Amino acid sequence: MTGPAKRLAQTCFNTADRLLDVGLRTFESTGSMTVWDLVVVRVAYGLLVLGNALDRVDG
Repeated sequence: MTGPAKRLAQTCFNTADRLLDVGLRTFESTGSMTVWDLVVVRVAYGLLVLGNALDRVDG
């Protein structure tokens, strides 16, 4: 059974993945990166870092 930290880490990973998908779709449709695309990438990166930290906590 996975602990709460593992479940939260997986939620962070899934959310980051969806954010990056949305950002990529926007980038592909406009052909350039907007400020919002950069924000999406930074938030997704933060979620990945948080997910990794939580994953280590639960061992």
